[in-house]
Amino acid sequence: EEASSPRFCSSAHATELRKRKRRARAVGRTVHAAEFVRVPLGTIKNTASRGIAARKSQHRIRFSSMAAMASRKAFTDPQTGIKYETTNPEFQGWLTKQSSWLKEWRRRYFILKGSKLFFCKTESGAPHGMIDLAHCMTVKSAELKAQKRNALEVSTPDTTFLMYADSEKEKDDWIGAIGRAIVRCSSTSEVSTPDTTFLMYADSEKEKDDWIGAIGRAIVRCSSTYTNEDGMDDEERDSDESN
Repeated sequence: EEASSPRFCSSAHATELRKRKRRARAVGRTVHAAEFVRVPLGTIKNTASRGIAARKSQHRIRFSSMAAMASRKAFTDPQTGIKYETTNPEFQGWLTKQSSWLKEWRRRYFILKGSKLFFCKTESGAPHGMIDLAHCMTVKSAELKAQKRNALEVSTPDTTFLMYADSEKEKDDWIGAIGRAIVRCSSTSEVSTPDTTFLMYADSEKEKDDWIGAIGRAIVRCSSTYTNEDGMDDEERDSDESN
């Protein structure tokens, strides 16, 4: 009898009673403590336990993913044998890259650290490839060349890497991040047109990187003529259909 008395309600019972009263006021009826205490306490405890367990599971998944990325194995250059750490990257995310030999599009997780751009098959896996941005000549939009939306290219003297992002913003972010990494490898900054090359310098390395990123994104926006799902603008579509 004492257990059913309102004076012996636990904090969980009291919280549930307040919730019931708020719901009851919305429909114009009164809920008494005596009515509430008939609810088995185990029901409240089990519901609360399930909620706590679900939150703990989510935390474990998130922290395990972070721990896996923090403990990602270093990349070993097969040509030189040099190991490169990939933890604490400056920029990272998913891109879809065209393979070198079969020209197939494969989704890869890219990691930018220093002057190296690594890519791997999973978010926490060890990288299996690397692009040395110290030898990179340019990074720019490449929708027409790749025939894909949000595409970009990274060019070295030997190879042009084609890839595309999931959105235009991600493409611009990647071009800006890679562009800044390329700039850090060089001692000067330049903006080139077909007729002229403009040389300039900023007051600090950060301002130089910011300017390179901003100008690079502006160039990308001006050169982005990709408007149709098949990767062609209207003029190219007409030409393609007539041939």
